[in-house]
Amino acid sequence: MAFDFLRNQAFLRAIKKRNSLRVPRSVSRQILTK
Repeated sequence: MAFDFLRNQAFLRAIKKRNSLRVPRSVSRQILTK
């Protein structure tokens, strides 16, 4: 579970870098919950 958490953190960072304000937290949460 810890590895998945770290991977998700890196994934969110990549999204924030590419689309700084394009992707709201709600959308990122939906991606993680999938």
